[in-house]
Amino acid sequence: MARSVILLVVCIGILFEIPAQSANVAGLSVAYGDDFAITGGYTVSGAMGMVASVTGRETAKNRTGIKPIAIVTNNLRRVYLRKKAIVTTVPTVVNISEVFRFDQPSVITSGGTLASVGTPVNVTPFDQWGRRVYSLQTQSGVIHVQQGITQIDPEYVRVQSLVGGANYSWDMRLATSSFSRDKLKELLFTQIDPQNPDERLRLVRLYIEANRFHDARLELAEILAEFPELEEFQQQLTELTQMGARQIVDEIKIRQESGQYNLVSEMIELFPVEGISGEILLELKEIQEAIEQKGSYNTTLLESFGQIAQQIKNEAQRKIALDFQENVLASELKISTQERLTTFASLAKNPAVSAEEKIALAISGWYFGTDHSKQDLALALSLPETYRLSREYLTESSQLKRQEHLKALLEKEGSAPEFLSKVLALMKPLLPLPDDEYEGISGLYLQKTVGLRTQENIEYFVQLPPEYDPHRKYPCVVTLAPSGKELWQIDWWAGQYRKEERRRYGQASRHGYIVLSPKWQKKPSGYKATLVEQAAVLHALRDAHRYFSIDTDRVYLSGHSAGGTAAWDIGMAHPDLWAGVIPIGAYSTGYTRSYRENTRFSTAFMFVLGELDNYKVNTNSSLFDDYLSHFGYDCVLVEYIGRGNDHFFEELPQLFRWMNGKIRTFPKEYGREYEYYTLRPWDNFFYWLEVEDLPKRNMIAPELLGFSSAKPAKMTFETTKENFIRVRGGASTITVCLNPDLVDFEKVITIYFGGNKVYKELLTPKAEALLEDVRTRGDRQHPFWTRLTFVNGRLQSPLLDKASEARLQPK
Repeated sequence: MARSVILLVVCIGILFEIPAQSANVAGLSVAYGDDFAITGGYTVSGAMGMVASVTGRETAKNRTGIKPIAIVTNNLRRVYLRKKAIVTTVPTVVNISEVFRFDQPSVITSGGTLASVGTPVNVTPFDQWGRRVYSLQTQSGVIHVQQGITQIDPEYVRVQSLVGGANYSWDMRLATSSFSRDKLKELLFTQIDPQNPDERLRLVRLYIEANRFHDARLELAEILAEFPELEEFQQQLTELTQMGARQIVDEIKIRQESGQYNLVSEMIELFPVEGISGEILLELKEIQEAIEQKGSYNTTLLESFGQIAQQIKNEAQRKIALDFQENVLASELKISTQERLTTFASLAKNPAVSAEEKIALAISGWYFGTDHSKQDLALALSLPETYRLSREYLTESSQLKRQEHLKALLEKEGSAPEFLSKVLALMKPLLPLPDDEYEGISGLYLQKTVGLRTQENIEYFVQLPPEYDPHRKYPCVVTLAPSGKELWQIDWWAGQYRKEERRRYGQASRHGYIVLSPKWQKKPSGYKATLVEQAAVLHALRDAHRYFSIDTDRVYLSGHSAGGTAAWDIGMAHPDLWAGVIPIGAYSTGYTRSYRENTRFSTAFMFVLGELDNYKVNTNSSLFDDYLSHFGYDCVLVEYIGRGNDHFFEELPQLFRWMNGKIRTFPKEYGREYEYYTLRPWDNFFYWLEVEDLPKRNMIAPELLGFSSAKPAKMTFETTKENFIRVRGGASTITVCLNPDLVDFEKVITIYFGGNKVYKELLTPKAEALLEDVRTRGDRQHPFWTRLTFVNGRLQSPLLDKASEARLQPK
């Protein structure tokens, strides 16, 4: 069973991955293509052309003759991107020698074409001859299209319509990587003579060109067993063994980076060493030794801390330090946290540094991060209580008791916002993991949180990655599925759960992502753009921050079909929450069209569509053209050739390559005016600006969308190096949320609203404002230190004393 685990990890994990390097085995012919790297490190490969529009149609907007959109195609998918987003172009080797053509009867190549392909009613599996029936709903009812595979190459499988069903010409492309070796063998054995070794070797070359070295080695080993006269190919078998081993090593590194150290050790222990080069075995040994050394180093750090703490002269201070060692370090010092003690470890044996200073560096490094560690022992010794009291404040539902915790907290030196913000950033989730896993599935939980006042409790599923550690920050995918398919969406991202191994082997599991799937619809239907739908997503994410260690800088919003439409809308309505948004098979709404400026210079988008999902392609085309043509948008559009409304499972590896290069950005360029638009009263927060009392003439309720010509309310803001903040817009109430990323609290802050100076003062942030921000928003990594609310230009702040509030009123 153990060896089956390692085989599953490798075969399932690597099957959809296409390494950047090219294979070069003896007898393999090659051709040349290009790799195009864009901002964020994402790379696409294929042949590039330039177009003025994603639809290819000329419009009044693009009759200038300028073609700003790059299109890169590889016969499976077309990738559209902004030409100026390409940072490097590298010629690369693309293997294309092995192409299997199927002689299907009566392929339909002319006549009527399908105008649009929606969600299929049913699709039968391919039989051994590569034929199936694709049933889909049309305006005339359900039709059945006979399909047959006409070509298989290392990259894609071409599927065309055949006579015998609905008479339409249809050319569809599927990724070869989505076919198992057994299925490919079944299909290809009908096209070759299995008793001819030269024909059998074509299969080996196909797998090599597809970088499926494990499959190529298995196939070649079978051939050599059946045809012992092919002894000269033993060298190729050895080469394939090395290539497969290299892929396993790469997989081990992915798991290591994701913090799955136990699995890494298991994979190394079970690694098949026979015939493997010494270089690879040495690399594996170094990986294992590094993990073991980090594990044993924790013991060394713990002992060193205890020995030095004993040298502290003051008995009370010595006791606090030793209590910290026993109650915190002893249980929480792990590979994921030991870097917090780096500064302490580097000076532990330095006689020029006192014991008090060393312990201060250790404790402050633990709570602040090693880069912010300090030698102030009094400050450091206040931090364990600062940590405890702030957690009690954040988890307490009673306002009266919160004030009691706050009063005790303010007596601690570490409660100053500059210190408290660092403590919160490294804090574990506020609440422990739920007691029960959903249906006994490892790492899967069904959570409930409060909804709107008129709404029932919101439910959401969360799948944690293997070896989840609450001290480690994990990227998170928030994925929206049509009602009732939330668990399918979990499976799509994290892989189907395997009871025998108690593991998932999908891409989110490999890369160490948390997957969150809220029940945002009560019943399957299109996206209605309502407050209830939006609240289900945002409340679920906020609640998840309390239980699970989510990296708030790496949260990605996605969804399929109606869920993709919801993701697109919510992503543009609240761009400050997401590092990236991935609408799959989505269509634009009146809100997304009006909100196009909201994600400029900030949130990245990656759209995935089928070429024949025509309604969505046509509805979205003007927006896609804007995103891909104009400066400031970070956008990629992927279009699968001949596909309709599909799940696009084969796109997953590309999605993770894209996400791994994306992090949440904030509009901080001084002197640039940022614009934000809203048509709904609840779309009222943008980064550090919140607004209320928006003009009713600029608001459109979802049920009236399409029947109103109202223009969205526009809010603009900018910051300057001189600590000036300027806000303009139609709202009568604004709240400006401030932290050191936005202003310098050591200098006077000046705020203009609508051209009028409404604030000019030296402001001292308060711990209560910071804690309230974290309690209500859930973002411990980027909390606001204070909030200033202005109603018709007059300051209204509950966290300022009355004298200060009167003094700060505009004259």
